[in-house]
Amino acid sequence: MGVWPALVLALTLTACATVAPEPASEAGPEAAAVPALLADAGLTQVVTQPLNDFNLLNSEIPPVLVAAQKAPYAEPAGHSCTSLVTELQALNAALGPDIDAAAAPATTPDLVEQATGAVGELAIGTVKNTVSSVVDGVVPFRSWVRKLSGAERHSSAVAAAISAGTMRRAFLKDWAQGTGCAVPPPLPR
Repeated sequence: MGVWPALVLALTLTACATVAPEPASEAGPEAAAVPALLADAGLTQVVTQPLNDFNLLNSEIPPVLVAAQKAPYAEPAGHSCTSLVTELQALNAALGPDIDAAAAPATTPDLVEQATGAVGELAIGTVKNTVSSVVDGVVPFRSWVRKLSGAERHSSAVAAAISAGTMRRAFLKDWAQGTGCAVPPPLPR
């Protein structure tokens, strides 16, 4: 496959990945679950990767993580339990579940559901690998492109912000425990 057909395919798939999902109407809930399944499988990330590599598509760093990066061990703003809980909730919303979060209660699917899930995961994995190999072929010298476009620098900034936010959340949880404030329950995983 030449470079131009692969580029056209990748851009077409990227355009398909950026269209807003239509609300579930006549098709039922199964049709609404398909875009969520593709998003969970990471297919959207694979298809939009060339845009990330050229630094055309960036994820915004949440303000709470930027503030945590500036002062991860600063005292809580209001010195009250309410302000402490508010900041912890904002960090939980930006970072997702903490390591101490309980796993979401699972239901045990029957054999047909297990088989359907396994086949679906296998099919999506195959599609993801195929799309990934096509997309990787579109951007030659990907590491150099990422460095020259600034995408690598942005990825490092995002990773540093996540690390600082994680340290800030642990610090605030310890602060709350030391002052006797009730910590909000962790988000389920």
